Amino acid sequence: MKKALIILGGIIGIGVVCVAVYFAHFFIFVQPELNQESKAWVDSTIPKILTNWNVNEMVNDSSPELMQTTSESDVSKLFSTLSSKLGAFKKYDGSTGEAGVDINNGREMTTAQYVAEADFTEGTANVTIEGIKENGVWKILYFYVSIVGAGQLNTASSSAGTGLSTSK
Repeated sequence: MKKALIILGGIIGIGVVCVAVYFAHFFIFVQPELNQESKAWVDSTIPKILTNWNVNEMVNDSSPELMQTTSESDVSKLFSTLSSKLGAFKKYDGSTGEAGVDINNGREMTTAQYVAEADFTEGTANVTIEGIKENGVWKILYFYVSIVGAGQLNTASSSAGTGLSTSK
């Protein structure tokens, strides 16, 4: 009995060490690389979309999940509204955020969430973007533009905004 407990303890100990090594590897090597890769994607994608409120760029960079809940017409209407309120794109101030790996229903998903500020001829906006990496390619899962100083949209928000998401 004592020998069996020693063997079982050894197996559990090895398992704990393996899990610790996996997490250490992820946080030391994988996470920083994902953050760098996803930030580069966001900092390239947002200006391409905001320049001329580019509907084609938005649709082409959107995930299948997002395009199942919206249409090119919806994107066009949204961008027309935002263009009339904000005017032409002037300057992009970079993004802040991070990427991560989630396991949902046994499926591993690499996602990223970022917020960026952009200046336009008629004001400033915060852009929230969520991406998902599918088959090695980042795609937009969520895109929201909040106009800074536009008054209250609701009691929980101090800015007006509108966007596209996978939930209706």
